[in-house]
Amino acid sequence: MLDYGTTSIRLVQVNLLLSADGLIQCNISQQKLPDPYQDGATGKIEYIAMGSEDSNGEHHSYMCLSYAWGDPQNHRTIRVNGKSFKVRRSLWKFLNIARHTLYDTFLWIDALCIDQENTSERNHQVQQMGRIYSGAETVLTWLGDDTEIESILRVVNQAQRQSELAYDWDRPTKLWNTRARSLTRDHPSLATEPTSPISSAIQPEKLRSYLKSYRRTNTGQEHG
Repeated sequence: MLDYGTTSIRLVQVNLLLSADGLIQCNISQQKLPDPYQDGATGKIEYIAMGSEDSNGEHHSYMCLSYAWGDPQNHRTIRVNGKSFKVRRSLWKFLNIARHTLYDTFLWIDALCIDQENTSERNHQVQQMGRIYSGAETVLTWLGDDTEIESILRVVNQAQRQSELAYDWDRPTKLWNTRARSLTRDHPSLATEPTSPISSAIQPEKLRSYLKSYRRTNTGQEHG
């Protein structure tokens, strides 16, 4: 049972090997989110540290899983800490992949890490949901292994690659050079003074700073 007086959470690890009866195996441990830090000067409470701590004070990074629960009638059996536990098909499919790719990684999965039949525990965990997700190293989004979804994502990735290839990476430089030529027409001294920022490598913020200085020198005042 979680300690409701602290920032207790559970994290799950998926075992690479199946159980003797061929089921996915998970181990769940109780851990604690780091205590908040209070700024002595402002009194503001900050949550700086990421990850969690186990009962031995060891720090662990973890990942959160975001997914659709799916049909409650469509479920499979796994083993959690050696005991039989039913999960919905969508989560089972994720765990079946995770045992090959994320085995022994600490994961926060609501269906496994929260006792869904315990209202007090659900409320305690919901209050910490923001911290749980913000403290995660990564948030994984599981869309399933549906072939239609896979096809759509493949098309999206291909379109993204094509847009990157088609992008004119010289365009920002061309725009800057056009603006620079316009500025030198209006302010000829910008092109001739040795400290002039007009060059192929100039950064716009440096030009703004220079123009403020230029205006103070030539007009006796600074314009915004």
